[in-house]
Amino acid sequence: MHILQITISLCLLIPPTVWWEMSPTDIFSILKRSKFDLLILIVVLVLFYSNQLAYGPLRATGTIRVTEGDAIPQESNYTLSTEFSLSVKSAVLFNYTLNELDGVTFYTSADGVSRFVYNITLQSTENDTDVNIRTYLGYYSSSHQVVVGHAPTVFSVEPTMSVINEHPDYWIPFCGVIFESNITLEFRNVLLWAEFDTPVSPVNLNWQTTNGYPLFENPYTMWMNHFRPQIRFERQSGGAYGDFGAFYQNRTLYLKPSNYTMEVSWGDEVPSIPIFYLTVSENYSTTCILNMKTVRLSLSKQNTIPLIHLEIKTDFIEYGFYNQYLVYDLYLYDSEFPEYLFLPPPYQYYIIDVYSMDPLSKTLRYEPHDVGVYTFKFIEANGSHNINAEISMSYLYFFDFIITPLNFYQLSLTAFLILCIILRVYRYSKTKEPEISWRKPLLVPVVLIGFTVFIPWFFSVRELVEASYGFNTTIQVVAFGPIPLVASWTDSGWILLEVPQGAFYWTLLSLALFWCPLLFSSYFLSSPDLSDTYPLFLILPLGFLDLIQIAPTVLYTFPFTLNWAILILLLLATAIAICGYIVLRLTGRLRSKNKREVDISLRDVSQ
Repeated sequence: MHILQITISLCLLIPPTVWWEMSPTDIFSILKRSKFDLLILIVVLVLFYSNQLAYGPLRATGTIRVTEGDAIPQESNYTLSTEFSLSVKSAVLFNYTLNELDGVTFYTSADGVSRFVYNITLQSTENDTDVNIRTYLGYYSSSHQVVVGHAPTVFSVEPTMSVINEHPDYWIPFCGVIFESNITLEFRNVLLWAEFDTPVSPVNLNWQTTNGYPLFENPYTMWMNHFRPQIRFERQSGGAYGDFGAFYQNRTLYLKPSNYTMEVSWGDEVPSIPIFYLTVSENYSTTCILNMKTVRLSLSKQNTIPLIHLEIKTDFIEYGFYNQYLVYDLYLYDSEFPEYLFLPPPYQYYIIDVYSMDPLSKTLRYEPHDVGVYTFKFIEANGSHNINAEISMSYLYFFDFIITPLNFYQLSLTAFLILCIILRVYRYSKTKEPEISWRKPLLVPVVLIGFTVFIPWFFSVRELVEASYGFNTTIQVVAFGPIPLVASWTDSGWILLEVPQGAFYWTLLSLALFWCPLLFSSYFLSSPDLSDTYPLFLILPLGFLDLIQIAPTVLYTFPFTLNWAILILLLLATAIAICGYIVLRLTGRLRSKNKREVDISLRDVSQ
């Protein structure tokens, strides 16, 4: 059943016209009726049902509004230019400094190379930092454990040439370096140097759109998946070839003097520039400006979005089958949302998927329960115009707080359930006619325990690093105790409120071992018949702490730390209750049951 319909039905236990005509006294009297107990039961069942949802109407989708942009220059082309430059027998093939990422990938030429050397410079914020360096060059791979400190240190790795030369199809091999450490390194630089067996000449590759805009000036282009721009080089004498995939705007390859056939395409699927020929001459450098037909997708968002998973795919029919190729698979947070992305010319459609990821999920990979709000859009495109997409996500916003409609609904239900039970217990206690006094000192422990509701019971700092997607962020997390609520935030300023997956059981525990003991202790404290049991009820919140402190780690599989102030408050409240009870009992200021019976008898006689 639709959750909203169930909620509305709660109010139908009493017709609206009856609600309108009731006085406050009449409404309060309802708390004694069986219908009110039925209302509490229905709220419990609805809360349990809503907490199991992976899909549903309150997993609200956002919207993507698409409009047509500027016209795209249709003609792809290239420009070749040469200038005098002495050939070399050694050169730096790659030199790159990483900022926040813990890995780098690229392609390079291995044609005629007699020796490769990686020079890797590392620096840490702490001395004696253990780092594992994993290096790749074609079929060669290695792993080295090193220790890094405050001073920059250079580590050298020399790949085995026999492994590289063993596979002639790796004339342009895929290369990579990955750093594994518990601490984010302060400085990471990767330099690949090579010696050649014969003199080679530089060939510079510059990637642009058909209107002359640099393709890799947008940093997200380097994270393109299936349709990464590439060139196939084939040497006309000997037939050796190599596929070069682009990651950076300007890259220089060092090639043997020869005639080459060049084929430029988006991945293996979309040829972009017709096949052309390149002559590499001794003592001359060549610059290739490659203008590829490109669709610019301009992105904007109407509101704040927490962690974002942005997928863009192509969708087309080929040989009677539907096919999809992934173009981008980006993990971002709000302040890094791209202004635009470059796309290859489409077959028929683009598909844009935007998922707001749960920052507390076990993995950033897509799972239904790890998604807060999502939206998607099929875009029909013919490659003649750029595309504008405006994204709006259906979050609820309160100042700097963000919450999904489902979590807001669950939190409201939880608050409503706690309020109903409090009113029901309070109404029941009124029928027992206890002697109430708000000036009793034994109420101090009750107030102290009640105050803990507003203080986070647990906190954690979570590092999210997805090196293969260029994602690296730190999330601060706090979890409350008596209320199943978790808050998380990053430096971007938003605070995301969430109800955990185990909220139903969390709620039952808090009701049984926190809220009800707190209510009963205040009632029993004012009743001479039951005042002996008062300290026992204030011990129950300590038991609740013992049970609930394992819940966050079980739910989220990353460590939480107990807020010691909460433990101190609960222990202090319990100690005050026990000591106060003993002192008042010894001093005779706490009346016994027999004394109360005498008072009642005297009152009856006087009447």
